[in-house]
Amino acid sequence: MLYWCISNHADGVHPDTVLSSPADVGSVRQGRKLTWADYEAAEDRFVEAFRLICAAASVSGLEVDLPEVRGPLPADFPPFRNGARVEPATAERLVRSALRNETWCALIGPGRFCVTFGHDMYLYVRAPERIDPVRAAIEQTGLYVIDLDPRDDELFDGDPDIWHAPAADAAFWARADRLRPEPGHRLLVAERWAGGVEGRTWYAPEPGHVSALASLVTARSLVYVCPSVPPAGATPADPDEGYYLVEAQTTATPPQLAVQYRWITGTYDPPTPPPGGSVFTFADPDDGSLRPRPMAAVVPDADGTVHSRWPDVMDPDMDLEA
Repeated sequence: MLYWCISNHADGVHPDTVLSSPADVGSVRQGRKLTWADYEAAEDRFVEAFRLICAAASVSGLEVDLPEVRGPLPADFPPFRNGARVEPATAERLVRSALRNETWCALIGPGRFCVTFGHDMYLYVRAPERIDPVRAAIEQTGLYVIDLDPRDDELFDGDPDIWHAPAADAAFWARADRLRPEPGHRLLVAERWAGGVEGRTWYAPEPGHVSALASLVTARSLVYVCPSVPPAGATPADPDEGYYLVEAQTTATPPQLAVQYRWITGTYDPPTPPPGGSVFTFADPDDGSLRPRPMAAVVPDADGTVHSRWPDVMDPDMDLEA
């Protein structure tokens, strides 16, 4: 296997000296002010490199793995859930979005083919050696191809114990139905379909009826059942840790929450609940500090098998980025 880093600057050149993100538009690099046209030209070179690599590797379909969103997705955005299948032509929009730091994901193809992304416009490619002749065509676009050691590709070769394994099966939902929140608290359920706070759908089912969500959550999502979430105004256990404040408006049955996140440090004044809604404050379930601890499991595929991977942040000894 080959493992490449594709960059718009030579190895050893600091990315601050070249265009490396949309935020650089308007700044001065190498003596000239960068324009949006400059950024688009750079982005086009990466998309062309992606196109050349997929063709050389005979990749006709890709699977989205470990998706992360950093803001609301537009309605016409390609499928962006764990396990979503996309053609290379459709995946080009995912490439552009990742280069702009709007999203992140791994694009997986047959034979351990994989494309991932780094900040400052890096494209990482793991592919069979037969694609090596395409290196010259990529470099002719003005990009640089840097050889890396495939053994350093942690996406494939990392510790398998860091991934969630339990399935959100009938036994999981039965246990969730037995949970009861403390007086004045609410039981909340988060379906994490992508990393980042925007990659979750929140529900507020009545205790004893959590299993009604089993038909709503999507295969390969990570489900958190948070047994007892306090209302806003309760003092966080450790305000310096940072807690999310959630403004919740019930909109469906089972109740689905329209969520806005607020980062809490020290004292704060909770907002007024929206009409018919509620406000909750609690630790982000991804950081492993929420008490009582959430139940967490992955929604299996139709065959009952867990096929997706989510970092197991329930382990307090881990230091994984959400």
